Amino acid sequence: MPKNYDLLTKRIAQVGLIAKAIVYILFGLLILRATFTPKQPVGLMEVVKFLIYQDTFGRIAILILSLGLFCYAAWKYSQMVLNAEDHDQNLLGYVTRFTWLGPFIFYIILGIHGLWQLYKWYFGDFQYESEELGRFIQFVETLPGKWVAAFLALLFLVNAVTLFYLAFSGRYSIMLTGKDFHQTSPRLARAVGLVGYIGYGLALFITAVLFVLSIFYAGVSFMDEQESVFRFLLQQEWGKMTLTVIAIGTISFGMYFLFTAYYRWKLGRDPKSID
Repeated sequence: MPKNYDLLTKRIAQVGLIAKAIVYILFGLLILRATFTPKQPVGLMEVVKFLIYQDTFGRIAILILSLGLFCYAAWKYSQMVLNAEDHDQNLLGYVTRFTWLGPFIFYIILGIHGLWQLYKWYFGDFQYESEELGRFIQFVETLPGKWVAAFLALLFLVNAVTLFYLAFSGRYSIMLTGKDFHQTSPRLARAVGLVGYIGYGLALFITAVLFVLSIFYAGVSFMDEQESVFRFLLQQEWGKMTLTVIAIGTISFGMYFLFTAYYRWKLGRDPKSID
């Protein structure tokens, strides 16, 4: 495959990156809000519910964001299956492309979740504060539930370690300008990306640890009568500080993708190239 995307694919990728950025910025702001106004539900999926619950503009925003997330998934598909980044046909190239499977699936699910919540809003079954987490806690008490929690913990841990590796190795900037010229990326964008990858990695790492705790303590003390693992953190004396750091990191993570939407197609020796 050629290393240059066609114009349509570039625009699809930019729309997808902007949609992803907005989701994480809103997620970070929601964490901040709930940290200091602890009656609000928190979670990446709750970003969708929060906007739908606001007004008509919020519901229009969710429709647009959902379509944007499908665009992001389409871009991941082009990188993963069509090898649009022109990765080498070797083990490293295949592993690199395989890592995009997770984002491809996740953002399709998040986009479908947005459309599904819109459907529920207009047809009368929408719930801002659902009981889904409570049912999950009950499920974790069962043997199959413990295996599911263990798998999720491992998934979050691997993702967190990956984000830390990309942050401290500097390779996170490959997202910004492509695999060939990442050293030329702007300093502000790199700084924001570093904070974002570390902060969001910390959020995933803490989530992984809490899932491990839920395996051993579900139904005993951990998460008992709690609405979410967020509530558990908030009740610790170090909780507000940790959640504030996570919120800032999550917002920075989102802002980094706004920079990416602009700079990825601006930098490099060939101004027409994404790399």
